[in-house]
Amino acid sequence: MRCFRPKVLQTRSFKSQLYSPTKSSPIETQIRIQNVLDAHAVKAANSEYDRAVCRLAVAAARKTVWDCLDGTDPNVDEKMLVQKLLDLHASYYDPDGEYTSGKGTIGDLIADICGALKNCDP
Repeated sequence: MRCFRPKVLQTRSFKSQLYSPTKSSPIETQIRIQNVLDAHAVKAANSEYDRAVCRLAVAAARKTVWDCLDGTDPNVDEKMLVQKLLDLHASYYDPDGEYTSGKGTIGDLIADICGALKNCDP
């Protein structure tokens, strides 16, 4: 049995040239980053071990993100944001933790932010 398929014109509209499905708007990017931060804040608050250390690590990462997303420019330089978070990860150490120093929490957060950004490599 043969399937009938109508011919479709191969034209590109002006709108499709401007919008790329892999590229999201700056506002959507900021919302995705904020959602990741909020999810990690909840995870840190519910942590069984060194809850205060995890919460402080997420707070330090949130401050770093907010410094990059200061509100003056809606376009986020994603590579700069990830690099600042990697610098924070390299230098962060909280001596108050019995089981963790907070580095693992920041590392998980960076991985999730990279997943939300879709086009970065940590």
